[in-house]
Amino acid sequence: MNLVTFTIILVLYFTFHSVLASNNVKRFLQSYIPSKSYRLLFTLQSTAFLGILFFYYLQLSNTIIFESPRNLGLIILIVGSFLLLVAARQYHFGEFIGTYQFFHNGNSPAHGLSKKGLNRLIRHPLYTATIILLIGLLFYQPYLKSAVLAIVSLLYIFIGTKLEETKLTQQFGEEYINYKKQVGMFLPKIKFKR
Repeated sequence: MNLVTFTIILVLYFTFHSVLASNNVKRFLQSYIPSKSYRLLFTLQSTAFLGILFFYYLQLSNTIIFESPRNLGLIILIVGSFLLLVAARQYHFGEFIGTYQFFHNGNSPAHGLSKKGLNRLIRHPLYTATIILLIGLLFYQPYLKSAVLAIVSLLYIFIGTKLEETKLTQQFGEEYINYKKQVGMFLPKIKFKR
C-alpha cells in the first residue's frame, strides 16, 4: 500500500465514522439494527477498521521529513497518554463502547452534561489528549506517514468536534451554550481580570 491509498482510506474511515455517529443516520439504521446493538456494532466496526489502518500504517515506508529530538516526542507521548487516561476516567466506559446499552435494552445511563474533572477546564479532553498524542508521534517518528496521519486526524478532530458540539447543543440546549462560553474547546480559557 502506498501513502496516497492510506490517506484515502483514512479519510474514508473518518467520514464513515462521522456519518454513522450522526443522529439522522443512527435513527435510520436503528430501524434495521436493534438500538441496543447499535453503539456496540459501531464500536466493533470502528475498532476493526482502526486495526486494519494501523497494520497498513506499519507497512508504509519511514521517510524522514525532519530531524527531531525523539526524547521530546516520547515525553509528549507520555503526557498525552496520561491525559487520555485521566480524561477517559470521566466517562462511563460501558456506555462509550456500547456494552451498557446492549445489556440495558438500548438505554444509556442517566446523566446530564458532564462538567467535572477535566471537563470543567476543557470541553473535549479526549480530543485534546489525542492532539497531544499526534504531536508526540510526529516528534517521536518524524516520518512522512506520521505527518499525513497527524494532519488528516487533526482535520477530522476539528470537523468532528463541530459536529459533536451541534449534537450537544441540541441535547442540552442553553446549558451547553453557556458551558461553551465559560470553558475552552481544547485548551482552558484564560480569564484576565480587568
